[in-house]
Amino acid sequence: MKNHPREIYRKLSLEAYKNANRFINEADLLFERKSIGHSYALAVLGFEEWVKSIIGLLLLIGYLKPEDEDVKECFENHVYKHYLGLILIQFLVFSEWFMKTKYKTKAEQLTNQLLKRKISEKRFEIEIQRIIEMDNSVEAENLKIIIRDLEKFFSDIRMIENKKQTGLYVDIDFKNNQIIKPNDLKKLRMDDVLQTYRLFIESTAQRMEELEKQNAHDKNIKAQYKEGKAIRELIDKLKERKK
Repeated sequence: MKNHPREIYRKLSLEAYKNANRFINEADLLFERKSIGHSYALAVLGFEEWVKSIIGLLLLIGYLKPEDEDVKECFENHVYKHYLGLILIQFLVFSEWFMKTKYKTKAEQLTNQLLKRKISEKRFEIEIQRIIEMDNSVEAENLKIIIRDLEKFFSDIRMIENKKQTGLYVDIDFKNNQIIKPNDLKKLRMDDVLQTYRLFIESTAQRMEELEKQNAHDKNIKAQYKEGKAIRELIDKLKERKK
């Protein structure tokens, strides 16, 4: 079943992940050669490919479907891809915090209240944010950074894309009568930028290693497919109730 959709999704996830790694490695080399703008642009391209890899994984386990708007936008809209990537990262970091926090019992109580519709989503977000702010663990601090980055992104949703374009091309600002060059991004702390994007990409390294060894019909993937499908069906039901 070489061309079975699940096998195609597995390959999409793996190939996009490999390409993400190529981009980030090449971004490192360009940074060493002081080509700051091109380095930044390749780091962002690596981030975009990583998001595509996650989409492939979510298609594989049945959480997403090819006709979903998220899937379509991911392959057509760079800005949406950045948004989706940041949301995915927030989810991953939040999950790690949730499992390790000393306030887990309180967080679970709030989650149960939300699921039982005893509190609104807005109230849930406010209360969870209060707990995160109280927590001084490494996981909580990482989550706070991601939340701040998301706030910056939502204040200017084209921020990442605009910097990527600046990093790639020479442009002209007619209004201010000046040339804009890729290395005008030199004020960025590129070592931090590269480290951040590499951490994002490497966060799924183990999962990709597992996918490399398995085909889409192995029992482990089939089990995850059932879980993903079940979650998807539950979400669809909740959406129907809200209509």
